[in-house]
Amino acid sequence: MPAEQRLNPGSGLPYNRAVSGEVEIRDVTRDSSDRIECHFRVAGTEGPKLEIVGWVLGTESPASEIEIVSGGEVAGRAPVVLERPDVAELFPDMLEAATAGFRIELAAHGSGESELEVRVRLNDESRERLGRVLVRTGRRGLLDTLRRG
Repeated sequence: MPAEQRLNPGSGLPYNRAVSGEVEIRDVTRDSSDRIECHFRVAGTEGPKLEIVGWVLGTESPASEIEIVSGGEVAGRAPVVLERPDVAELFPDMLEAATAGFRIELAAHGSGESELEVRVRLNDESRERLGRVLVRTGRRGLLDTLRRG
């Protein structure tokens, strides 16, 4: 399996689509790692808000928290605690699988393109990257562009 699995626009997947006038999902990339099993997706947007949902399991140390990093700084955190009976069925030997889910909502500030790194903090304090979401925020309309110049 390649180190990154790129989900290209037009691939038929619900990740790469323009949504609302505030946030546009440009690309979603998922990484692979021997230390985690995971899946995440952009669940939706509303105005300047972006919601990311998924599940994650640490193979060597349990997953405790999801972090979203933008520009080298943590922009948001969410605990890995949501019930996921489907994941528990896939990984019956891992007790954490039943509560391996997460959900995080972020609000966009400013305008331009940003790369959001989605990563997990494991109980051993190490971090593993799940992937990234490339977004464009605050698109200006034609009138706004003309006024600014």
